[in-house]
Amino acid sequence: MHQNYHFLKHLTEALRPLTKGLKFMECFSQEKDELVIVLAQARGKNNYYRPFFIRAMLRPDFACFNFPDEFNRARQNSVDLFENLYDLEVTEIRQFHNERALGIVLEKNFTLVFKLFGNRSNAVLFENDQVIDLFHNKLASDNTLKLSQLDRSLDQSWEAYQAANYDHRKIFPTFGKEVNAYLEKQFTLVGAGLASATSAQTSYSIGADARPAPTSAQTQMDIDIKPKPDSIGDIAGGYSQDIEADAKEIGADAHDVGADAKDIRANAKEIEADVHDIRADAHDLGADAKDIRANAKEIGADVHDIRADAHDIRADARPAPTAETKQRWQIIQHTLALLSDTTFRITLWNHQPTLSLVPLGEVVREHTDPIIALNDFYTTYNRIGVIAKEKSEALKVIQKRIQRTEHYLEEAFQKLLDIDSNIKNEEIGHILMANLHQIPERAERVTLFDFYRNQDIDIKLKSDLTPQRNAESYYRKSKNERIEIEKLQENIALREGELEELKNHVSIIEAFESLKLLRKYLKNNNLLSDAPIVSPTQLFKHTEFEGYVILIGKNAKNNDLLTKKYAYKEDLWLHARDVAGSHVVVKYKAGKKIPNSVVERAAQIAAWYSKRRNETLCPVIVTPKKFVRKPKGLPEGEVILDKEEVVMVQPRGL
Repeated sequence: MHQNYHFLKHLTEALRPLTKGLKFMECFSQEKDELVIVLAQARGKNNYYRPFFIRAMLRPDFACFNFPDEFNRARQNSVDLFENLYDLEVTEIRQFHNERALGIVLEKNFTLVFKLFGNRSNAVLFENDQVIDLFHNKLASDNTLKLSQLDRSLDQSWEAYQAANYDHRKIFPTFGKEVNAYLEKQFTLVGAGLASATSAQTSYSIGADARPAPTSAQTQMDIDIKPKPDSIGDIAGGYSQDIEADAKEIGADAHDVGADAKDIRANAKEIEADVHDIRADAHDLGADAKDIRANAKEIGADVHDIRADAHDIRADARPAPTAETKQRWQIIQHTLALLSDTTFRITLWNHQPTLSLVPLGEVVREHTDPIIALNDFYTTYNRIGVIAKEKSEALKVIQKRIQRTEHYLEEAFQKLLDIDSNIKNEEIGHILMANLHQIPERAERVTLFDFYRNQDIDIKLKSDLTPQRNAESYYRKSKNERIEIEKLQENIALREGELEELKNHVSIIEAFESLKLLRKYLKNNNLLSDAPIVSPTQLFKHTEFEGYVILIGKNAKNNDLLTKKYAYKEDLWLHARDVAGSHVVVKYKAGKKIPNSVVERAAQIAAWYSKRRNETLCPVIVTPKKFVRKPKGLPEGEVILDKEEVVMVQPRGL
């Protein structure tokens, strides 16, 4: 809990008298995620007068302060930071309330804040209330921080504890994982468990805002009737009667047009009346909208009252404090007293060095000065913390494998018990064969006497099979049942061996003190992944002859896997000569020469699993695996041999 708010409070109090009044001489970084600040009383010709060094490690996986007595800056690969703070005096060391942040306050309203937020840890420079510079520019969201908003006010009273349904995490978010683990242990010791009650809240949000836009219809029709004038020039005598007749027809057409115009004007008046009615309706709708808005305001006020009533109901519905909750509250208060105490413990918790204010894990050392404690923790973490972390990660992976293997064994044993307790298919077949004459044709079920248990048994049949064929079906099921039992027993033996091997890995890993040897061991034993361990006998065809395991590849890709990953230099490698076929490997036994009879049997298998299977004799290559190479670019299944011998054998399968 070196980043914990409660520890930072102690650290702030210890730093204040040591740094207040000193000047900010320089700040630089010469390693990724690390910055060094030099405070001193004065700048000398070559050195600083009474310097105080602050080293801040701000890695995503580890953020911590360190206060070395001396620090020599490298001549190369070093960059200056926050240069606008140089030669400014430190006026205060500030701890932000209920926050994992510590600030160095300087003249001219500058504050350098160290934000220790786990993988988002950063150094942020403020001028007044605004961010002006960042150490980790990739954390762009830190640019939006306000200095005035870093303090957090939390109600941590008994009433707040009750309101949080007795869940201390809600009102004490500053405890962190170490303190919470300590509290859980204390709660368990007193027989109290934390229970958080959830309350259902229904909020009603009703808002209506009817604003119908008034609609209008307007029809305007302008009818201009302009009789076309007739122009008559000189009229010849013979055409006068025709012209008069045409004039009469034109006059009649004009009369009809005038009548149509009257009808159109009448329709226009009706349309104008309709428009007037529509406008009146729109006015009424507007009045209704005003009423709806007024009702919405009233409903909103009712909703506010409902929510207030719901809050009161929830307050009344909170579970009454019990003896257990009161006892937990007393434990929390005692823990707060521990956090205020100036006893700082370096412990080993979850296989890692930990700085703790509460007794947690294996306590290695105790200090009363927070600066000395933090320096001790920093050194311890960097000395054994890396190996402890990698040990912890490896052990977590192995424990996961162990749990998975134990779960598989439990299920496999249960399946064997189920098979053993059920009536065997072979017994049902015997019962059917002994009572063929009693089974009617096309029966779907039959009740017969079970002479194994001296009671009747109901047997399901296939109606389209004869009684004898039904018995044969049960015999086939019996054969599959035996195969399943054999496979289960084989897998159980394999997983039991795997479980024993995993537990052995745990004891070996816990004893490692060298990081290099630990990493080599994890890599060689394929312990860097939580993928289940797969036995070679699960990946390849296999047999055993005279105590020697013989592995056979299934296809080209499987051949490559066998030769490259599961065959070692002292193993014997075999393949049918000049034809496609399976790679065959005889596993070497330490200190023993592979007998000729085993070599011959493996060669027969290699011949059988090749294109020469049907030949009388087949030449087979035999060579130690160390003479088999697979250069990059060769097709799957193909290899190059540096040395070989050939034996002639008759192909024979497993």
